Amino acid sequence: MSSDNPRIARFERQIRALKARKPSLPLRKLLLEAQVLAEFVEQHWEPRRAGRVLLPGLRVAVGAGGINRDVVRDLRDLADAVQSAAAELEATKPNVAPVPLSEARRVLRELRAPLRFLLGGPGATARVFAKLEQRSRPRSAYALASALEAHAALAETHAEKLARLGTFATDLPEQARRLASSLRAPRRDIAAARTRHAKMRMRDALATLLMDRVRAVRSAARFVFREQPQIAKKATSDYERKRKRKNRRASRALSKKG
Repeated sequence: MSSDNPRIARFERQIRALKARKPSLPLRKLLLEAQVLAEFVEQHWEPRRAGRVLLPGLRVAVGAGGINRDVVRDLRDLADAVQSAAAELEATKPNVAPVPLSEARRVLRELRAPLRFLLGGPGATARVFAKLEQRSRPRSAYALASALEAHAALAETHAEKLARLGTFATDLPEQARRLASSLRAPRRDIAAARTRHAKMRMRDALATLLMDRVRAVRSAARFVFREQPQIAKKATSDYERKRKRKNRRASRALSKKG
């Protein structure tokens, strides 16, 4: 899985080795929080004084904390790479036309009604039509396509009789064949599907690396600033805080109803 993008290329070895995961939060939130964390690391990497208090710096967690000074570059490069990969993935979104089931069922009904009226009597034709009636409720797109073609063929065989009805639309058999073809058309191109899968894998792999960096920074921040909870809080996830508050409100509302 090679890439011409230098921001992605330097992570290729890690990408090949990891098991990609879906992002645990919306992608746009992950990218925003990664940028905020990069600024946090820059601001709090070195120890500094705040009045008479000497505040620690994140550099004390180097090695044991799973981070180093390059984590700022990693956070920013991976956020940009994830955004680019997501855009490429969106560009490969298949433009699949909706299956025309409703129209196909309508045309089938319009074919069946006059055929039943004209050919439902005794005789060989009735037996042929009885077989068609067994397909009156097709349960799949392919079964519906077969029913349309069978009814279209029978309508063409008895075109003169149907024409005498006056209300029969002569283009119904043609419509039926066109719809049957649409119902049988392959929904996705195999090569395009493989390309999309590869791009999805790249996006998820890059997002996984980004999430790992985010977790490492937050873990280090909790340890380094354990005596400064207001600083440690700046490194936490705003999305997760809001989600937990929402869940707590929902739990309290359920408890009151109970």
